Amino acid sequence: MRQALTAVVLFLVSASVVVVWALAGEPKNTTLECQLRDGSVLQLEPTETNFVLVTKYGTFTVPLSDISKLEPALPRSAEVERDIQQWIAELGSPQFAVREKAQAALLEKADVAYPLLKAGLKAESAEVAKRCETILRTVERTVNDDTYQDRSMDMITTKDVTVLRGKLKTTSIKVRTKSLGELTIQLADVKCLGKLDERVTPRPTTPPTAYYNGKGGDLSLPPPAMKK
Repeated sequence: MRQALTAVVLFLVSASVVVVWALAGEPKNTTLECQLRDGSVLQLEPTETNFVLVTKYGTFTVPLSDISKLEPALPRSAEVERDIQQWIAELGSPQFAVREKAQAALLEKADVAYPLLKAGLKAESAEVAKRCETILRTVERTVNDDTYQDRSMDMITTKDVTVLRGKLKTTSIKVRTKSLGELTIQLADVKCLGKLDERVTPRPTTPPTAYYNGKGGDLSLPPPAMKK
């Protein structure tokens, strides 16, 4: 009799734990760290939970709960773009001093000039192509296809380290702070938005088309099983 009563009590306790867990679910709000372009840092509680990102593979709706890091686009200025193109052209200058100065400038800006340096490998001028190759070999350990980030596009890194690049249709987010109350932050003013408890380093991954066949989709849905 005592054993039966003990079993019933244990069952009721276990059932209560399951019910409480199910009712609790995942927390609705997640603390975020928001770094603004002016250097300010805010800790936020979001009140809107979805971001819509248009990519060349389709339009994706990404729940905030799946986002580890969001980096709005940071296009290069027209001045920087012009300087890089001029330096690459000067790699073929008939003056040795001009070529050396241009190469030194490109070496310093290799992390930004990377795609134009790669294009320079196919330049008609053998001198330009050779110097572009020299620069790329010099910086290949730190600037390469795996590390280069095209900041001319908005970038979202999800919890499973899927990296999506495209154009955000979402332009602002409503948030809540302890000191300032409710705010609407324009994503154009945001340098980086991420969860305090998740620090994920983005890496190149399989394009979303591997999961959604190029039709876009809702990333809150689990992807279909991949064929081995």
